Order: sequence, then structure tokens, then C-alpha cells
Amino acid sequence: MRDGGGRSIPVDAELQAWLTDGAPPVVFTAGSANVRSEAFFDAAVSVSKALGLRAVLVTRSPDIVASDLPATMRHEAYVPFGRLLPRSRALVSHGGVGTCAQALASGTPHVVAHMAFDQRDNGSRLEDLGTGRAISMAKFNGKRAQKALEAVLEDEVVTRAEELSRLVDRDAALDRTCQEIEAMGA
Repeated sequence: MRDGGGRSIPVDAELQAWLTDGAPPVVFTAGSANVRSEAFFDAAVSVSKALGLRAVLVTRSPDIVASDLPATMRHEAYVPFGRLLPRSRALVSHGGVGTCAQALASGTPHVVAHMAFDQRDNGSRLEDLGTGRAISMAKFNGKRAQKALEAVLEDEVVTRAEELSRLVDRDAALDRTCQEIEAMGA
């Protein structure tokens, strides 16, 4: 069963072996609702190759990811971020609030390629916190993605992300949420 952080769902054995067998990867996801993200994943492959990074490309739509990925890259339909992000070097995503929260909790630097709703604001807040960079999904290409990813891989951003993750207390947050819900029913 999923616990909100994905900590109780194990990582697939094949992915687990791949993660153990190399450097931490960059995780790329355009969000579960974005099924037209071919350009995003093409840029992900391009920037990962250019920077010599391993990558996990997460999308439920395998047809939008190149079928001939090198051994340094994997496509996954689903991976619990509560398990994957702590073992990752960085995250590049659409910037949904849940995904941003997972990155902050795990201490993972984050590039937000925002499209709509709260995503631009979420990316801006990560920039203000010193844990990420934001760019428009409409302008997301290999060159811009590389520049943003290089920025979040700088030591000061990595250190800041790790510092903030130590402030996250999942158990206290869950307890407080339950207290608030119970108080509403009283």
C-alpha cells in the first residue's frame, strides 16, 4: 500500500539492481497527466548524454520515450518517488506540488519545467529556497535543460536541498494532519 511518500512500495528488483550498479541518476517526469511530452523526453535524453549522466525517464506512456535508450538510461512507467528520489542526483519535472514536496523531503535538487496551474509558482518558490530552477515547458529544450540542470547540480544548491530535507518531519506532519481532521469532525 502507498503511504503518500511511496516508502512502503518497493522498487522493482531490476531497477533496484540498476540503481545499485552506478552513479545516482537524474529523474525526469513530465507528470502523470502529460501524455504529449515527446520533446521533454527527447531533451532529457540529449542533456543526459551531453552531461554524461544516468537517467530514469518516468512516464506511463512508453511510446513517447525513445525505444533505443543507452544502458545509462531507463524508462519506468511508475516508481515511488519516496524510494527513488533519495537515491537520485536531481529531479526534472513539471513541478506539481506533490512532486515538489517529494523533492524537498528527499533533499533532491529540482528543475521545474512548468506548464500550468501552480507549477510556475512552485518552481519560483524552489528558486527562492535555493533548491531548484524553473523554466517554461514551452521553452524546454536540450540547451536550456542543460543550463538549468547544471545550475541545480552545483554544490551550493545540493547542500541547500540537503539542509532543507533535514527540516521535514513526515511523522509530525501526519500526526498534525490527523489532529486537524479530527478537530473538524468534533
